[in-house]
Order: sequence, then structure tokens, then C-alpha cells
Amino acid sequence: MIDDFIIKSMIDAVRKINYDDIIEGGKELIGYNPSGDETLGFDKMIEGLIVKYLRESGYKGIIRGEEKESYLGDKKDGIMIIDPIDGSLNALRGIPFYATLIAYAEGGFLSDVTRAIVYAPALNKIYVAIKNKGAYKLEKNELRRIKIPDNYLLKPIIDVSSVYTFKFAKILARYGKIRRIGSIGLAIAFASEGLIDVVIDLGKRARVPDIAAPFLILMEAGGKIIRDDKIPLDPRTRLNFIVGREKIVNELKKELWDRRKK
Repeated sequence: MIDDFIIKSMIDAVRKINYDDIIEGGKELIGYNPSGDETLGFDKMIEGLIVKYLRESGYKGIIRGEEKESYLGDKKDGIMIIDPIDGSLNALRGIPFYATLIAYAEGGFLSDVTRAIVYAPALNKIYVAIKNKGAYKLEKNELRRIKIPDNYLLKPIIDVSSVYTFKFAKILARYGKIRRIGSIGLAIAFASEGLIDVVIDLGKRARVPDIAAPFLILMEAGGKIIRDDKIPLDPRTRLNFIVGREKIVNELKKELWDRRKK
């Protein structure tokens, strides 16, 4: 295990949660979050438990969630931002591609994120990153370094994260096979070990909680990130991005970045 208080607190928090039971018992629609997206019972319950366990671990900094904009805290101890279930519809239907995303920042912008985890409970995988110290995968209690491999198998895979981006499907299809797994954060985590080659959103649908943690993991795994500039660490902020294998990301930037939704 990485000897780091923040990372340990994040991992301990998600491991204490019984995802299967909470998802099964919290499938009702209970309202809408501050971004205007639907909130299911399990989204709110899981976020509340993560906050509870982080506080019990001794973390005193600010916490910001997808379901509640702020749980307050001391700014000098940093900012934690949580997406309790990225891929809620997948979780609701029993599709195993969903994840909890937690990022820690030392300042108020996306560029200030220094620690991150992406936890896929149905796959029993935890992706971890510390800025300038690499990206890792914790699987079956074994921690191993991950890097984007030099080559892809057969053809590149491109995950498309918004309906608007599908307008450019003919262009994207020249570069690889198009997919949409339904969890932006997990797709980017997959890209950090070469399971997916590019994740793209030109429709400005992705929010900061969706990408704050996986962006750091991808970057530490050697990936390339093209994104909007000066993104505040606010759960309501939306952005465009192209991330993944550097060569394809650079090519797609030339073709499509200027056509993104402003």
C-alpha cells in the first residue's frame, strides 16, 4: 500500500462501503443534484458515507460532492472532490462499468489535483495516482505501476462521452472503433493502462467530478490531455476534453478541437 495519508483515507473510505446492498436498496429517483442531473438514492447514500469515513480518518479539509456542493472544512488542509457513482445508470441496471472517483487538490483549480483514486467496485479494481510519483492499480491487494503501452491491439478504441461528439463519428471512425461504456471516469482509467486509447467529449457535458481523479491517473500513466483552460474545482463546472494515447489525441485535436461546443 502507498504510504500516504490522503490516498490511504480515500481507499479505506470506499472499501468500507457495501456497494451491492446500497445500490440494490437505493434505486429510487430522489431528486436532482446541483448540476441538474438526476440523483438516485444510492448516489446520495454513498457520497454521505464517503464523507463520513473521510472525516473519521482525520481528514479536515474541504469536501465537495456531486450531490452536495460543499461539506465545508478547513481550506489549508486542501480540497477533496467526490463523484460517488460515475455511471449511475450502469449501476442501476447491473452493468459493472461504474466507479467512485475521488480527487484531492492543494488549491482551487483542476491543475492543483495531486492525489486521486478511481474505484470500480463491481470489477474489484482501484486505480491510484500521486502527482509526479506515478499511476498504479491496486487489484487483489497487489499494487503495480501502470503505463500506457507503446502499441494497441489491432485497432484503437475511442470512447465518446457525449451525444454532441457523435456528430463527428465519421471522422472518429477513421482513427479507431467507437465505444461508449457509460462512465467517463472509468473509461479514462481504462485508458491509463491501454484498454481504451482515447476518451473524448466535445459537447461540454463532462463535469469536474467526472474527470478530476482520472485525469491525474492518466497523466501519471503517460497519457496526453487536451482540455479547456483554468477549470475551477467546482462540481458544477463542465468542460471539453480529448485524452489518452498521445499520437491519436494530437491528431484528433487538429481535426476536432476547434469544433467543440463553447
